Amino acid sequence: MGRFFLTESERQDISNQYNEIDRGMLNFLLRRYKVELKKLGDDEYPINLSVVTFEGFPEHSFSSFNNKKQMERVILNLLEDAGKYTDEYDVSSLNTTRQTVLKTIRAFLNFILPKK
Repeated sequence: MGRFFLTESERQDISNQYNEIDRGMLNFLLRRYKVELKKLGDDEYPINLSVVTFEGFPEHSFSSFNNKKQMERVILNLLEDAGKYTDEYDVSSLNTTRQTVLKTIRAFLNFILPKK
């Protein structure tokens, strides 16, 4: 499988649907992700597996067997390694920057993950 290209209307739908996201970060993720579909098992009972990788960051990947929290953590680590986000997490205060980053990551995951 290959890379998915977005039409301009799909990009506008994403932008209009999520007002409180970091558009630069979302574009960074959308430009670099690649989904590979793999079939495990035999032909009678195949197990379909989606593996998401990021171009230029081979150590940051996850599969459809990971839960969403693990996927969020992988993407957050990717953004930290790319210099797009520095983790200044403080439990005692509400960090609006972190909330925006997490909303952006969740919007990205909702877009790329298959609907059930």
